[in-house]
Amino acid sequence: MENRNLYLFIASAALLLIGISGWAGHDQFSEPPRWAFAIIALGIVCFVYTVWISRRELQGGIRLRSTRTGIQVALMIVVVTSILVIVELVSVKYFKRWDVTPGNFYSLSAKTINLLKKLDREKKRIEIIAFTRKLEEPAVTEILEQYSRASKQISFKFLSLDASPRTAKKHDVDAYGTLVVIHHFGKEQTEKQNKSNSAEQEKKPTFRSEKIFNLSENAIANAILKTIQSEQKRVYYLTGHGERLFTGQGREAMKALAIGMRDDNYQVDELLLLRKKGVPQNTSMLIIAAPQKELEEAEVKYIDDYIKSGGKLLVFLEPGMKPGRLTALLERYGFEIPESFVVDPESVRYELAGGNIITPFAVDYGLHEITRQLKGFATVFPTVRKVSAKGMPKAGLHSEELVKTGAGSFTVEEISIQNGQLHFDPKTKKDGPVPIGAAVTVTLDLYKLAQGQGAADDAKTPASQKKTNEKNEAKIVVFGDADFASDAFIGAVQYRELARRRERPDHHSSEKPHGRTSRVGRRGGAVRPLVHCLGHAVVHHPHRSRRLRQEKATAVNPKKNLILLLVLIILGSAYYVYGVKWASEERAAEERKVKLLKGIDEKALIRIDVTREEEPYQIIRTEKGWRFVKPVDAAVDSDEVEKLLEAATKLRERRRIGNVKDRTEFGMDKPRMKITFGLKDKDDVSLEIGDRTPTREFRYASVAKNPEIFTLQLSDIANFDKTVFSIRDRSIVPVMPESANKVIVEPQDGGEYTVVRKSKDEWALVKPIQDRADAIDSEGIVSTLRWDKVQRFVDEAPKNLAPYG
Repeated sequence: MENRNLYLFIASAALLLIGISGWAGHDQFSEPPRWAFAIIALGIVCFVYTVWISRRELQGGIRLRSTRTGIQVALMIVVVTSILVIVELVSVKYFKRWDVTPGNFYSLSAKTINLLKKLDREKKRIEIIAFTRKLEEPAVTEILEQYSRASKQISFKFLSLDASPRTAKKHDVDAYGTLVVIHHFGKEQTEKQNKSNSAEQEKKPTFRSEKIFNLSENAIANAILKTIQSEQKRVYYLTGHGERLFTGQGREAMKALAIGMRDDNYQVDELLLLRKKGVPQNTSMLIIAAPQKELEEAEVKYIDDYIKSGGKLLVFLEPGMKPGRLTALLERYGFEIPESFVVDPESVRYELAGGNIITPFAVDYGLHEITRQLKGFATVFPTVRKVSAKGMPKAGLHSEELVKTGAGSFTVEEISIQNGQLHFDPKTKKDGPVPIGAAVTVTLDLYKLAQGQGAADDAKTPASQKKTNEKNEAKIVVFGDADFASDAFIGAVQYRELARRRERPDHHSSEKPHGRTSRVGRRGGAVRPLVHCLGHAVVHHPHRSRRLRQEKATAVNPKKNLILLLVLIILGSAYYVYGVKWASEERAAEERKVKLLKGIDEKALIRIDVTREEEPYQIIRTEKGWRFVKPVDAAVDSDEVEKLLEAATKLRERRRIGNVKDRTEFGMDKPRMKITFGLKDKDDVSLEIGDRTPTREFRYASVAKNPEIFTLQLSDIANFDKTVFSIRDRSIVPVMPESANKVIVEPQDGGEYTVVRKSKDEWALVKPIQDRADAIDSEGIVSTLRWDKVQRFVDEAPKNLAPYG
């Protein structure tokens, strides 16, 4: 009796396990298998029956101390599990992570958090659309959830590129892996911006969008910043004095630096000061890169006015530049720029990396915002001069040195290289370390007051030069070298970082190493390690080992174990056969049934009808082969027939889009082409072809009288979309060369002749004389007539041949 109850209990547990596994493991897009419900029901019945027939034994067992202890352990497990579930649910709603990595690498930076808080304050709504494949969605969700948790104004969703062509076209997306950041500023803001013309308001878009192609924090945050900015910032390169520009090619060009600024949402342009009569008001930064000629006095005045209006100036100087108006202007703002060359004998150790005695490596950076994150980087400066800002302090000026050369470096006034040796005057030598870059922040009101200017000076400043600056500051950054920011050197990370980390207003940077993507842990990840600790406490019950020692050992019955093992093997095998193998075959068969397009039966195909705006045609199968019925009565080229038949048999839906409400989005309201396949003793199959997908690799299609849309590869339908001329048989004489036995040539001006085939490789001339004919020439006539193609059909059915000779 006891054995029977035990077997029934094991059988019910096994049935429930198999049934639940079958139900939980089914495809999420299909209904749960019925056999799983049947096995679960059978397991429940078996379990209830086992409990019923064992009720007396169970009542007696409950009174045992071991049973009470087991119940207590079970209740403890339930309580602990409930606590974990509650904590997990709370952690989902109130997400909190502890990032203990150096620099909080796996968390959003403070600048990004401030940007997201700004969205909440200003009620600026951001939507992120991810055009990614299904397999990529979990990883993308993991990253984007950081932003949606930090700001209530941010939301994201996933769209299939093929299933959303209108949205893809709206944002100019043509590839998977693209993210679109959209700022919806709504109708109210549009009305504020365009009160003057209500008709124009309706045409104005109510959003701004930005595409990105990677999930780095900088890319996402800068895209958000670009969309919420109402106007683009401008950076101007001064020109007209032989400066280095951002256009053209060569080692000295600064194209890469300009590309980086454009990526940061800056518009980069050239500026000719004398033509503009000043620095434009919308200038975010003015760059002067190694001018070769002296600036005019008026130009220096324009630059000074720009600084006093709160502008930002970035200057690259070069050794050998003589003192002039520009250096004099910089010295008025606290810079020291003596004529000098920096020499660093220790840089010879870095010869393989481009270092030499006049190309110093710098690793000593200041604490300024531009350089404080560059600790550990080495930057090479190909020929550099001293630039310092540690002179006598002046009111309103705050100076900082950005970068210095090594302790063994020094400066000299002039250098020369003779026979590969460096020569300089030792008397001009000044020991280092040598500062080669500096920054000055100008507090405008204090500076003007110290200079005896102030409100009167502001009144004289032209309106075009005035610039609103809430911080009342101007910023100037000067480097003693321009080469390190040129295309020849900026490719390296350390050069790019120092060149790009200049004073950029409103630029977002996460201040993390480039090329690494921020990640976030899974939901509730901080809670899961508690499971192991709590589980350990439950399993190692304090009384369990003592109880086991006190209980009497029970003898093992090998026969019983073998029977139980056999039952488990049978049940497991049944589950595999019915639940895995047969179920998968059944699903595959079901998928084959629901395929909208499974290829055309070549043997049953008797007609192909292509309807399109230009050159519709119809071809049919005859006893002698395939022929055109319309628009002409002509044979179809045999090679083209093979291609058409092969394409018909291989027609397969590539992806199911499904039943859509608006077919116009896919170009299916007015299909560009319709292909009808006539089948012997079967219904015709009509295929409607719509627009291309955004990826330009497929076209939308549907089977006539079926609303569901799917995609076809372009190559699948390319053969049906050819011109009639390219499909028809254009052979001059439809005879194979090996079948020709006689050739008669009758020229209009006389000289006719006839050749006949004597054997496979022998021809004879029989007219006008009898002689042996050249086999190659004779065979060539037939081959030319067979394989040369008609270039153009002038008239399909001429009534009079006279006009054609």
